[in-house]
Amino acid sequence: MKRRLLVSLLIVSVAAMSFGCGKREIPKDEIVETSDDPFDGMDELVPEKNAKITIMTSCVDFVTEMGERFKEKYKDYNIEIKVENKGLGLVDKLSVDGPAGTGADVIIAAHDEFIEGMNAELFLEISPKLSGDIIKAENEVGINSVTYDDKLYGVPVSLETSCMFYNKDIVGDKPAETFEEIAEKSLEYNDYTNNNFYFLVKIGDGYKLFPFMSAFGYRPFGEKGIDKDPGFSSDEYLKGLEAVAKLKDMINMKASDLNSDSYLSTLFKDGKLAYMFTGPWDVATFDSAGINYGVTTLPTYNGKAMTPFAGVMNAHVSAYTKFPRTAELFVSTLCTDEAASVLYEKENKITTLKDISNVSGINEDERIACFVKQFSDSVPMPSIAEVTYYWPITESISKLVFDKELTPEEGQKKSIENYKTLTESNK
Repeated sequence: MKRRLLVSLLIVSVAAMSFGCGKREIPKDEIVETSDDPFDGMDELVPEKNAKITIMTSCVDFVTEMGERFKEKYKDYNIEIKVENKGLGLVDKLSVDGPAGTGADVIIAAHDEFIEGMNAELFLEISPKLSGDIIKAENEVGINSVTYDDKLYGVPVSLETSCMFYNKDIVGDKPAETFEEIAEKSLEYNDYTNNNFYFLVKIGDGYKLFPFMSAFGYRPFGEKGIDKDPGFSSDEYLKGLEAVAKLKDMINMKASDLNSDSYLSTLFKDGKLAYMFTGPWDVATFDSAGINYGVTTLPTYNGKAMTPFAGVMNAHVSAYTKFPRTAELFVSTLCTDEAASVLYEKENKITTLKDISNVSGINEDERIACFVKQFSDSVPMPSIAEVTYYWPITESISKLVFDKELTPEEGQKKSIENYKTLTESNK
C-alpha cells in the first residue's frame, strides 16, 4: 500500500479554494513526481535521523533485544524504539490509531489478520531493495502469508505447526512412517482399563484433525485460504470425514472424552500415550517431565502426506508511519540468523527461516529441525473472515461423525447447511 501522507490533505484544501468559478490548471513544471519506495535513489540503505518508532508485539523480550541491537548498529542516527506489549487485535487497533496519527509504526500480528489489514490499506509494501533478500531467506509458506499481488507487505518472524511426538520407551527410536501402522498397532496396544493408548487425537478440533482432511487434498477456502467457498461440497472433504469416522475403529471412546488438550498432554507426559500430534508449545512441558520422547514429521495416510495447519507471526510496517526507512530496515533484521537465535532464546519460538544450520541454539536440536521441515509442508490457516464459521462447524460435525451419529455423507450435507445458515444470518 502507498504511504498515507497527511500532506494529501493540504492538496485537497488548496484545490478546494476558489476565487471564482474557473479552475486553475497546474503547470507541468509544478508537478512533483514521488515514489512509494522510501529508499528510492539511495545507494546506501539507512534509516531517517532522529527517528522514533513504536512496535506492538507480544514478543516483548525478543523485539526489545533486537531493537537495542538495531540502535547500536545505527548509533549515529539517534534512533528511539518503543516496544508495547500488545498481541491481540493489532490490525483493528491500527485501523483506528493509524489515521489519527497515534498508531504503531510496526506491528507483529498473526497471519490470519493479513487480509483484513490489506483490505484496509494499513500495510506498507516492503521496498524491493529489501524484499529480495527476505524472500531468499524465508520459507515459501511464510512468504506466501505476507504476499499480495506478487508484492511483499511484511516479514515472517515465527511459526507454529504440528508434528508427531512419540514415546521412545514404547515405540523405540524409529517412529512409524505410515498412519496405517499406527492404526494397526493401536488395536492390540490400547488398554482402556488402565488408560494406555497408542494414538489419540482431539476430536472436535478442526486444527488437530486437519491432517486427516488434508491427506485427501482438502483445502478450506481454496489453496490460498481466501475463497468464499469452504469446500464442504468437495469429494476431498467427504473423504476427510470418512477418515474421521474410521478413527473410531482404533479409538473406542466418545468424542466428549477426547475434547481436552490437557488430557492428551498429561497422558503423554505420564508415559501412557505412544503417539500424538502437537506443536512446539508442548516441548518445554515434556522436557520438564523427563519423558524419553522424539519428534518427527507427520506420517502418510493412504500413501499421501498428512499436512498440518500452520500459524505465522508476521511483522508489518504501518502505511501511516512517519519513518518508513527505519521501520522497514528494522523488520528486515527480524529474518536473520541472529534474530532467529534471539527469538528462540528469549521467547522459545521457532524462526520461519528456511535454513537453520547457522542459527545457534536450535541448529543442533533435531526436534526443532522437524518443525522447520514440517512447516515447509503445511497450510497456513485461512485468513478470510468466514473462517470463523469453519471452526464451530468442523467441531460439531467431526464429533457427530466420530460418534457414528452421522454418516460422513450426512456430515457433509449438514456442514453445507450450517455454513449457509451462518453466512446468511450474518449478512
